[in-house]
Amino acid sequence: MTEYIRWMYEEAQIAFNSCDYEKAFSTLLMLLEEDSTHSLAQELMIKVQGKREKPAAELRAAEQYFRNNPGTQSAKKLAFTLKGFTRYNAAKEHFKDILKDSPVDTDAMSALGIICTSLEDYEEAIELLEETRYLRPGDSDVLFSLGLCYNQTGRLDDALEIFGSMKLSYGYHAGVNGWLGNTLEKLGRLPEAYACYIEELKKHPAYADGVKFLAEYYGKTGDIKSREEVYEEGIASAKKSAGDISNMANMLVRQRRLTQARDLFNYGLEKELPGGYGKSLLLNNLGVSYLDDESGNKAMEYFQKSLDVFSLNHNSLHNMGLVMKMKSRYGEAEKYLLRALELEPGWHLSLALLGEVYFKSGNPAKGYEYYARAIGRKPKKARYRAEAAHYLYKAAMYKESQEHVIKALELDPV
Repeated sequence: MTEYIRWMYEEAQIAFNSCDYEKAFSTLLMLLEEDSTHSLAQELMIKVQGKREKPAAELRAAEQYFRNNPGTQSAKKLAFTLKGFTRYNAAKEHFKDILKDSPVDTDAMSALGIICTSLEDYEEAIELLEETRYLRPGDSDVLFSLGLCYNQTGRLDDALEIFGSMKLSYGYHAGVNGWLGNTLEKLGRLPEAYACYIEELKKHPAYADGVKFLAEYYGKTGDIKSREEVYEEGIASAKKSAGDISNMANMLVRQRRLTQARDLFNYGLEKELPGGYGKSLLLNNLGVSYLDDESGNKAMEYFQKSLDVFSLNHNSLHNMGLVMKMKSRYGEAEKYLLRALELEPGWHLSLALLGEVYFKSGNPAKGYEYYARAIGRKPKKARYRAEAAHYLYKAAMYKESQEHVIKALELDPV
């Protein structure tokens, strides 16, 4: 256990120094649950809380430092700060610039690889992470992200090698057993997969993907009682740590278990400290759980509350744009989406949504421009091609529509 405590503290320090305050916060919570008298962890938690409660000030400070002192150090500070606030596209550009000047900067290389993984730019991530693995062997976050990329791109033998070796060296790293199990399940090795899922939840009972994997496994075998027990136990475990609440509730939203998700979000809001980026995220994600309501009123209420806490939350700005589009208030949708893209340039979801808004508001040229930018970011996403084709056809732009139909069918024949 002492080794596990030491590893968690080091992980929290790395996250804090990289401006990933949410990861530092959740890691320290787990550490202090195991050892509530750990004085260094207590001191670091105070620093983390200060950063989480003043997100706008932290961003302004990093931006000002970069403007007044342009260079690698200030660029890193800004890039890691943006990464910590999940402004991945903006951070990505800064890390790319750093690597142009310092091609073997492994801090920037690993951060960029992990960002590309989060953006589902898996091929780009693999290239970066493989090089980082060679230059800086033994980095557990790099290895884990590389394993995820291999898993998601169908390179299952490579994923198996990564997660299998991590199980031996980093078996306490959350997710290793879960994703090893998922890889084994995809390879048809079901008994081994099941054993990995059980081991994951023994070590990390609040790991959201582990809960999902085991619950889905039981669902496939028709064991509904065990499936429901897994969800209930996962939710109960998540409630013990504020850092796990959002991840678990987000997973429940994706699984369409909306009542459970909303109850957990509300529980988290009751426990969350006033203000801070964490609270803004919880409010935003609670709003997402209400997007099925056609009126959009409840969702809009929570997105606005999220922006009241942190006005630079690009997720909430995007989602406000989505609600305004649902309400056919296209002018307001445009303003929110442009602001979201100002903060997070190149975000394909906002680009495509703004393209749809322009088409529906009678501006097909602008609509086509933004869909083209979304397609440029995600050229293999058939849905954007199909949507663009639909709106181009309605705008009597038949040649352009046909081109996108053909490409969409090539990408997804079904």
